Amino acid sequence: MKHVVSFLIVVCTMVLPLRAQVNSKKVVLYVDEFKGFSRDLGAGRYDYMFLVRDAMSSPKSIRVPQGMKVTLFDRDNFEGSSLELTDDANTAYLTAKGFAQTGQTISLIIEELASSAVPAAGTFVTIYKDDFSGASKNLLPGQYESYELGNVGNDQLSSIKIPKGMKVTLYEHGGFTGQKLVLTQDTRAGTLVANKFNDFTSSILVEAKPEPAPVVIVQPKPVVTPTAPVAPSVVVEPVVEPTLPTIYQSDFSGTSKSFDVGAYGSDQLGIGNDELSSIKVPYGFRVTLYENAGFEGRKLVITQSQRAAFFAESQFNNVTSSILVERIPMVTIYQGDYSGPSATLGVGRYNFSALADIGDVSSARVPLGLRLILFENQNFTGRSIMLTRDTGTDLMISYQFNNRTNSFIVEEIEEQKVKEIEKKSVIIYEDNFSGESRRLAPGRYDYQQLGIRDNSLSSITIPPGFRVQLFDHAGFEDRLMTLRTDTDVSFFLTYLVNDKATAIIVEEIPITEVTITVYTDRFQGASQELLPGRYRAIDLAVGNNSISSIRVPKGMRVTIQDREDKTGFSRTITTDSDLAGQRFDNNISSLMVEDLDARLVDVEVKKVEPIPVEKPAPTPEVVLPVAPSDPIPAVITTPPCEMASDQFQRALQAVNAKPFRDEKMETAKLATKGKCLSNAQIRA
Repeated sequence: MKHVVSFLIVVCTMVLPLRAQVNSKKVVLYVDEFKGFSRDLGAGRYDYMFLVRDAMSSPKSIRVPQGMKVTLFDRDNFEGSSLELTDDANTAYLTAKGFAQTGQTISLIIEELASSAVPAAGTFVTIYKDDFSGASKNLLPGQYESYELGNVGNDQLSSIKIPKGMKVTLYEHGGFTGQKLVLTQDTRAGTLVANKFNDFTSSILVEAKPEPAPVVIVQPKPVVTPTAPVAPSVVVEPVVEPTLPTIYQSDFSGTSKSFDVGAYGSDQLGIGNDELSSIKVPYGFRVTLYENAGFEGRKLVITQSQRAAFFAESQFNNVTSSILVERIPMVTIYQGDYSGPSATLGVGRYNFSALADIGDVSSARVPLGLRLILFENQNFTGRSIMLTRDTGTDLMISYQFNNRTNSFIVEEIEEQKVKEIEKKSVIIYEDNFSGESRRLAPGRYDYQQLGIRDNSLSSITIPPGFRVQLFDHAGFEDRLMTLRTDTDVSFFLTYLVNDKATAIIVEEIPITEVTITVYTDRFQGASQELLPGRYRAIDLAVGNNSISSIRVPKGMRVTIQDREDKTGFSRTITTDSDLAGQRFDNNISSLMVEDLDARLVDVEVKKVEPIPVEKPAPTPEVVLPVAPSDPIPAVITTPPCEMASDQFQRALQAVNAKPFRDEKMETAKLATKGKCLSNAQIRA
């Protein structure tokens, strides 16, 4: 009897879902990403045992037709955490939501939605992988990360249909960060390409844009005694201000684009060249608008939001071709050693009476581009010192200025702004770092946008943190080489690419890709990042003989030595290295950092090899008889070789400027080549 009951239970368990499958709409479960073995299931309740018998205990992707809903449970018998699906779900999405795990015990319910539960047209937007074609996904109002974009995927959105009354904000990065593009109507691939946002989206905000609320005027009720009329009550939609500087094609309306800190050329503005009419600038940002490309021509500095009328009055409406976005630098002064009461201040003149809460100045943080001048007396008088970098209490004591400040001035160093622009762009030249040139911010430049003649590039300067790809043909075809350091004409000549580049891609890369990091402990404690170059340990912020580990990114190499003069031991490192307990633990006196990927030449480009030249057969020497004559006296002249005093002093300064002994010797040899030195000069 027990066996019969068990048999009936199994049959009933199997019959319930099988009856439900008579329905024409089916959900499809896959063991892979929409491929491989699959099972079609209609409306019903499916426990874990059924899925196991159906060889579908851990589906990796699910197709859900319109009008159907799937509810997944992470435990058997429809218990535990649940996930509702009304659209296709790929592996990335299911994994992010805690499903598609091998060995997981799941159960699911499939339902057919009532017609009233199906989202009506006009209540969702549709994103496409291609130009209104290919993979697509409908999105209701809400926030969506890349794994929630279905088969459109990360950085693959090329068009979007937006019904009236909806607003979509596309973000460059996940977490709704980076550059953004706001859209309120259908947008095809061509528009996204023009705005540099094609295949660029990693997160999306979809909003139902409410209709403007009507003005409601409340009439005062008649009363016996006269009273003041009740003011009209106006329902105003709250304005959400941008968190990044945002430029607009019209007066705070029309096409817009937001920018984080950086330098942007005309092709990156997103609203078109010479189209800027208004701008919103959040507190703490400064935006410099330039009339011409390459950050040249007239400029206008903006530190607060400005409407179209301001630009018209300033004669700067529809003239902007490049933009520099900066965070306004500020100094911070502290009562203690970077601790205790503090005040953060921008450019200005301050008497200390206005900062009574701080009491005394014992340390200060001074960012690049600012200088802090401290005065011993009120009203900027008396003894003073100038600080251009972070200064702790120990240095304040050594300057005999600790707790002595009574007024101070914060100033901007103008030349630093120029350097800031230079750090955020590369420069291409028609000659060897001379002649016609063009400054390029990150972007893609075909031959029409290069600003110099086609096939005329002979050298390029590249600041740290940038990568440049050179292409032989228009349309970015046939890459020649990839560079991330300054390159002169001799290198281009060596590889037969001088005057050959037709298109260029400039990319900003994380500075961590071209820097090593040294630590005073095992990848923790005090640390310092080092760009390619040679360093003496005594010049490092972490201190001399205090390095215990080094982090080396791929493509970088560091050579460490235990003696500065290269006479001791050395070691070459190309991967992260923990030096604890080894010869070089807290025993490094100098380092040489190299970027091995600074210049990568594509395999198709052949280096110039010397052409073999056949030497002609030697010609027999012909000796002609010469009549005897009186010998001509030889006059031997020796050019003066003495080194003038001023020449020697300049050479001495050049030698002393070099930090390493071998560099000093090499400089001395070059400076004194062909010169006769006096004994005094030799001793010096």
